Amino acid sequence: MKTFKKILYLSFWVLMVFGTVALLGFVKKEHNSIKCASVEVNIDNVDDNEFVSRADIMQMAMENRDKLEGQTLQTIDVNKLEKIFNTHPAISNAEVFENIAGDLTINITQKRPIARVINATGESYYLDSEGKLMLWSRSYTARVPVVTGEIYESFATNNLIDFSSNDINDSLLKKNKLFGLYRLAKYIDSDEFWKAQIQQITVGDEIELIPTLGNHKIIFGDCTEIDSKFRKLLIFYNNGLSKVGWNAYTEINLKYKNNVICKK
Repeated sequence: MKTFKKILYLSFWVLMVFGTVALLGFVKKEHNSIKCASVEVNIDNVDDNEFVSRADIMQMAMENRDKLEGQTLQTIDVNKLEKIFNTHPAISNAEVFENIAGDLTINITQKRPIARVINATGESYYLDSEGKLMLWSRSYTARVPVVTGEIYESFATNNLIDFSSNDINDSLLKKNKLFGLYRLAKYIDSDEFWKAQIQQITVGDEIELIPTLGNHKIIFGDCTEIDSKFRKLLIFYNNGLSKVGWNAYTEINLKYKNNVICKK
């Protein structure tokens, strides 16, 4: 009797498994035959950046196939579409998925520039928040500090480097100026006040910052002790310039430890 019950129990579960598999297969077949009813494109415009538009996304999709609307879901390869979108130089990540009604959703995460570099040859590109280089776009210019001066690093020879890497030594930091400039730009970007106050970074024998408010230039030195230098500058702004006026000095020097040296 126990053996019969056991066989009956096992048979029930075998039928359940096969039934579920068959049902899933039927549902999958029915789902694949559904036609794409609509395409929703969501682009996160962080900092109001507009490097990518819905038209750009739809154009990229249509270059590799016919329009998406009206096509059966079976013929739409969402993984392939994601790979295509992720080749765009301004896209950090793309996700594509479909629902049971036949609607297709495309979520686009843009790269976020934190500094625009114009090197010594006039070539222009961005440093993004993840420590990668990003091509400059003629259709849209991000509102970020502009870096100019003695920068000889080109996009072509540096676009595969991760400048956010912590595995660097002082010699590499000095050899490739973009390592230090990324850290400086990242610090400025992380603080709303400095993000609004620093509009230009000039690279020469030493780094100079050009502020938005005030007629002075800021002698920053090199890209070391960044936090300490900005804390000194903030204290000087609060306790010094706030009393004598923002145009009282032409130069504020932060190079020397524990000191702020000014010129009128």
